[in-house]
Amino acid sequence: MENPLLFTSSLPKFSLIQTHHVLPAVQTALKKCHKNIYHILTEISQFSWKNLCQPFLELENYLNKVWSPISHLYLINNTISFRNEYKKSLMLISEYSTWIGQNYKLYEAFIKLKNSNQYKILNIEQKKYINDTVLDFELSGVNLSKEKKQKFSEIIIELASISMLYSNNILDSMQSWSKHIINKEELSGIPDNIIDQAKKNAQKNDKSGWILKLNHINYISILTHCHNSNLRKEIYYAYHTRASDQNPQFKNWDNGPLINKILLLRYRLAKILGFKNYAELSLMKKTAKSPKKVLKFIDAIYHQTHSIGILEIKKLNEFVKKNYKKNILNPWDIAYYSEKQKKHYFKIDEEKLRVFFPENQVLHGLFTIVESLYKVYIIEKKNIDIWDKNVRFFEIINNQKQVLGGFYLDLYSRKNKKDGAWMDFYSSRMRLSDGSLEKPITYIICNFSKPYKNCPSLLLHKEVVTLFHEFGHNLQHLLTSVETLGVSGINGIPWDSVEIASQLMENYCWHPESIRLISKHYQTNEKLPKSIIQNLSKMRSYQSSLFILRQLEFSLFDLNIHLLSSFDKEDQNIINKILEQVQNKISVTPRAHWECFPNTFSHIFSGGYASGYYSYLWANTLSLDIWSTFEKYGILNPKIGKRFLKTFLSKGGSEDPLILFFKFKKRKPKINYFLKYYGIQK
Repeated sequence: MENPLLFTSSLPKFSLIQTHHVLPAVQTALKKCHKNIYHILTEISQFSWKNLCQPFLELENYLNKVWSPISHLYLINNTISFRNEYKKSLMLISEYSTWIGQNYKLYEAFIKLKNSNQYKILNIEQKKYINDTVLDFELSGVNLSKEKKQKFSEIIIELASISMLYSNNILDSMQSWSKHIINKEELSGIPDNIIDQAKKNAQKNDKSGWILKLNHINYISILTHCHNSNLRKEIYYAYHTRASDQNPQFKNWDNGPLINKILLLRYRLAKILGFKNYAELSLMKKTAKSPKKVLKFIDAIYHQTHSIGILEIKKLNEFVKKNYKKNILNPWDIAYYSEKQKKHYFKIDEEKLRVFFPENQVLHGLFTIVESLYKVYIIEKKNIDIWDKNVRFFEIINNQKQVLGGFYLDLYSRKNKKDGAWMDFYSSRMRLSDGSLEKPITYIICNFSKPYKNCPSLLLHKEVVTLFHEFGHNLQHLLTSVETLGVSGINGIPWDSVEIASQLMENYCWHPESIRLISKHYQTNEKLPKSIIQNLSKMRSYQSSLFILRQLEFSLFDLNIHLLSSFDKEDQNIINKILEQVQNKISVTPRAHWECFPNTFSHIFSGGYASGYYSYLWANTLSLDIWSTFEKYGILNPKIGKRFLKTFLSKGGSEDPLILFFKFKKRKPKINYFLKYYGIQK
C-alpha cells in the first residue's frame, strides 16, 4: 500500500498513518522537491511568475501537506516511537530549508525577477511574496562565504534538535509526576470533574483513592479552588519546577543547560549575519522593526500599569487579612484568594458558572457570531478521517454555497498531548497552475476537560476566551481572499501582528450581547441572569494590571536575553540574573526562590516567539482599537464585519498590517483603547 502521508490530494488519512510511514514519506517528498528545484534552475533562463514562483510555491504546498500531519501528530500524540521518527525527519526538513535559503542560484532567479519588467505587472500579493522571499534568502545566509554557510546550516540543525528536546523535557517531566491521595478531605474544594478523573486514574492503576496528574487543568483547578494549602503548594512546586534541577524528580529532564545552548546558538547565528544580537535579527521581519521601539513600547505600558498593579495586590492582601486573618500571601495562595475576592466583588463563582458554558452552546454562539458578521455558514461534516474519536470537522461555506475551507476541532486533554491551545494548518488558500483552487484546512487544538458521567464538557469562562482566541486565527486563515501561498491566510503576517485577529475575537467573550449567545444552562436551558452577565463583563478589568505586568515581565525577559551582544557560554547564571533584574523591576507578586520559569517558556525556546513575546501586548493595542469600531456600530453589525473582512482579515500577509489597520480605521493606532478596556484609564 502506498504511504498514506503521500496522499496530498485530499484530507489526511490519519487512521492509516503509522510511525514507520514518517521518515520514508519525508525522504520521498524531499527527493521530489530537490529534483524540481534543479529543473527550474537548469531549464529556465528568463524567469517569470509562471515558471519560477508558481512551481516553487506548488512544491512548498506539496511538502507542507506531507509534513503538516507529521508535526501535528507529534504535538497531539507524542509517543516515544513517533518522537524518534519525527526527530530524524525534522533534521531532514531543517537541512532542506537551509539548502533552499542558501541556494544562491535560486536567490539570483528571484532577484532577476524582482528587477525585471515582469515584476511591475504583478499584483500586490505577488510582489509582497517576492519581497518576503528575497529577505528570507538574505536572512538565511545566502550571501555568506562557503565556510559561514556551513556553520550557519549546522547551527540551524542543532537549534531544531535542541528546541525539540526542550519541548519533550517539559512533557516528559509532567507525565512523570503523580500524587496519590487516600483521604478525600485533602481534595476539599476541587471541582467534581477533576476529582472524578483522579478517581479513574487510581482505578486504572488498581489503587484506591485518587491519583492527580500534572497538567494545566489540574494545576489551575487546584490552585484556584483547593482549600488544602499544602496540596496547593505541592502542585505549585511541581508545576513551577518542571524540566528543572530544582525538583529532584525532574532532574533527568533539566532544560537549564539547553536554554544557554539555544541562546548561544542564536547569538552566533545573528553574528554570522552581521547583527549585534539575535533580537535585531528577529525584529527584521516584525512590524516593530527595532529593539529600541519595543523597549519604548514596554516602558510606556509599564508606567501606565505598575502603580495600579501594586494597588491591586495591596487590595488583595487587605481583603485576605480582613476576611481570612492571613497576614502573608504565598505564591500558591494568590489564585485561591483572588477567586474569593472575585466572588466578593462580582458575586460570581467561575466554577459554578461552567454549567452555563457547555461545549455545544459555546460553539453554537461562536458560529452564530461569525455567520452574522461575515455572511458565511459553518457546517459539521461527518465520516471524516480523524486521529481521535472526539475530534470533529467543520466546513465554512459562503453565500454562493462555495466551500471556503475546513477545520478540525480537538478540544479535550489526553495523554501524550501537548498542554495549551493552538491553531495550525494543513493547507493554505492557493491558486494552482491548472486553475483549481487549493482550499485552506486548519487544526484548532485545546486541552479542556472531557465530558464525564452524563455531563457534556463544561467550559470555564477563561477556556471560552481561549477557544475564541484560536478561532480568530482560524478565521484569518480560512476567510482569506489571497491566492498566493506565501502570503495567504496567516502566512507572511509579521509575528507581532498575527495575534490581532485572535485577540479581536476574545472581546466577544466579555460583551453582554455576545455572552447571551454563547451561554445556556446545559440541563434547564436557562439563560444567564442579566446581573451575572453584567458582572461578568465588568470582571474583565479585575486584576488587569497584574495580568499586563506578567505579560511585560515575559516580554522584557525575552527581549533582554536576546539583546545580549556578547555571550559567555561558561556563565550559566546570566539568564537567572536577567530574570531577577526584570522581576525586581516589574513583578509585584510574591514568588518562590525555586521557581524555574525559563525552563518552561516554550513560546520562546521551542515556539516562534523568540524576541517576539511582546507581540501579544503589541497586537492587543491594535485589536482593541479595532474592537472599538465594532462596539460603536454594533458588535454583530454585518456592514462593519464586511468592511473588516475586506480591508484587514481577508488580506493575510499580502500587505503591512499597519497599512491594513489604516484602511479599516482611517487613522493610525491609539493606545488609549487598550488602557480603557483593561480599566486602566476611564
